Amino acid sequence: MTERRNGKEKFTGKYLRRPAPAMLALCVFLCAVLELSGCGAASPDSAEAFGHSDLYSGQKTEDQAGIELIEPVQLTQTWEAAAYRNLYDSQIFAAAVVPEVMEYAFPVSGTLEEFGAYPGDTVEEGSLLAELNREQIDQSVEDLEEKIRTMEEEFADYREDMLEKIAEADAEAVRLQETAEGDYRILAQQNDTLRRQLTQRTQLYELDHAYELDQLEKRKDQQEQYVLKSSMAGDVVAYGMMTGGDWIGAERNVIAVGDLSRKYLKCEYISQTVLNGADEVYAVIRGKRREIRNIPLGAGEYTRLTNLGETVYSTFEIEDDGDVAVGDFAVVVVIEDCRREVLAVPANAVSRSGLQQYVYVKDGENSVKTPVTIGMSDDVYTEIRSGLAEGDQVLVKNAGLITSGNEQTTVMRGDFAADFTGSGVFYYPCTYRVTDPVSHGTVYFQSYEVTKYQPVKKGDVIATVRVEKDEVALKRSETKLKRLEERLDDLIRSGEKDEDILAARREEIAGVKDEIASMNEDFDTEAIVATHDGIVTELAEHQKEDLLRADELMAVIARQDNCYVIVENKGQLLNYGNKLTVTYESRNGGELSAEGVVANVSASALSGALASDYALLRVPEEAVSEMAAAAENDSEWNIQMRFTVEGSARQMEDVLLVPKSAVTSQRGQNYVTVIDENGQKKAVSFVAGGSDSRYYWVAEGLTEGMVLCLK
Repeated sequence: MTERRNGKEKFTGKYLRRPAPAMLALCVFLCAVLELSGCGAASPDSAEAFGHSDLYSGQKTEDQAGIELIEPVQLTQTWEAAAYRNLYDSQIFAAAVVPEVMEYAFPVSGTLEEFGAYPGDTVEEGSLLAELNREQIDQSVEDLEEKIRTMEEEFADYREDMLEKIAEADAEAVRLQETAEGDYRILAQQNDTLRRQLTQRTQLYELDHAYELDQLEKRKDQQEQYVLKSSMAGDVVAYGMMTGGDWIGAERNVIAVGDLSRKYLKCEYISQTVLNGADEVYAVIRGKRREIRNIPLGAGEYTRLTNLGETVYSTFEIEDDGDVAVGDFAVVVVIEDCRREVLAVPANAVSRSGLQQYVYVKDGENSVKTPVTIGMSDDVYTEIRSGLAEGDQVLVKNAGLITSGNEQTTVMRGDFAADFTGSGVFYYPCTYRVTDPVSHGTVYFQSYEVTKYQPVKKGDVIATVRVEKDEVALKRSETKLKRLEERLDDLIRSGEKDEDILAARREEIAGVKDEIASMNEDFDTEAIVATHDGIVTELAEHQKEDLLRADELMAVIARQDNCYVIVENKGQLLNYGNKLTVTYESRNGGELSAEGVVANVSASALSGALASDYALLRVPEEAVSEMAAAAENDSEWNIQMRFTVEGSARQMEDVLLVPKSAVTSQRGQNYVTVIDENGQKKAVSFVAGGSDSRYYWVAEGLTEGMVLCLK
């Protein structure tokens, strides 16, 4: 079977069953009996008891006169007056106020060195956001700069020598010109050859020099590609939750900055067709209706984003955002169709025969089949454009009518919010690796002098080690130093005047001395110390007398002044700026608490690379110290420590609230029974912005002070 909704037919899932042959024969027999004997009395509750009539005649037809209408099992019928009411066909979309966001990616691949800022930090235009490890590119720049300096010095020396030779040849040519014409011509030819050599060498040098300078500029440009700087002033609102040493591919977004002064509304994608065809589109933010303007997403951009696997959102500008803050919860209300104060009857009162719609109108003891012209329907009530007048009683069949009892309540204003409870843990985004600094000799681990989650200062001992000297390497370097010093003495005694040669020898000697000093320093090492202030978050697994390699990881230290409590953000309930309470039980049994502020924006403001199912709550540094101190020297307990995170989310201020016990929801529509000033009951629809276990809050359709009946 099908039924109509908003002028369209839809499948109801009900079918007529084909009668069995025996039943069919019985029906034929009964019909014959009825035709011969006439009909019995009609059921007083049936429509026929009121004398159905065609059109407006008020009289039964011949066909109707001989037919008894038998009431189907469980059929309920009643009468309801046609009345003026509002009908809505609407959709509600949860939304969030987000800032204008700029995401940043390295144009090259590399290993992350560090972030310069983290969520919640304020940055200026040009501030360092992140950088990759630049050791190789920096070294290549230094090498090329040294190559260019050497090239310039060598050419300068060559040019100076050539100019001296040319000047000497010119002077000799002048002398010979007066005494020996033949010798002069030979010398002039040699002089021309020198000039040509200088010219050719100069041209080659200039070409090579220009090429090397160009290569240097390119490598310096590459250096810049290893650094991300903010192109705007604002706050860091998201980052890729990476740490130093992580590999990052080219063009992968790693950090985002938001301009909190420029605010937009983001929600689940709403097609442009729906928006263009809607009667109204507006938002409710902080309990107030706000006019919004859609920023269309081009078809090409929509296709590009979906092909990339990105979630697509709709974006709106907020016309009056003076009291709106980034992170505010909102709803976008799309009224696709609305009829205000139109005559309507229950949708189940309208029947159809071919192209004609009709209702049965009560006329004394009769019911009159009355053609009507219908308009919009919300599937609970249907607009009547012609055929009825206000107050006409119509027959409602199989009615899922709006029910009400005698107990009453009032539409009131209040604040609405969802309760959030989650379990959080410490998260340290900025960490430093403490490694074995000894590169000469053989290093053996002895013991750790700290425990996990212990606060440390720069220079505190992390671990003790034992270093065996590499006597062979040390002796080799000492012998090399002695020979270099002897050669320098020989040069000086021989009267060497070339300062460049002497400087090179001295520089070589200094290098060997530094190497020997580094060896002796490594050989004397007894402890590996903290390189930064912070909290020890990781200790490598080493046993006494384990052999350590150069640069092997010993510990990880986290910056204590940049710590978060991380909590799962299911359904994106939490938004930037939400304040929650973080509590946990200390080792002494007491309860500690601190306020945490969400520092990352919701996923709707970000690309898939930075969107997260977790909220980062920034807590004060002194609170972090207290939390860490509670677990100091007790790493096993601290590993199991969890924080309870509680607070309110999706807050909506000063909105109309309706108890759920007063609401009847049918076919996606919400109705309440309102008692007017005359004491009459009337079903009234409303658009709900949201609900919890007790209340709906009203986006449109009801007013404060309305008296409602509870069900």
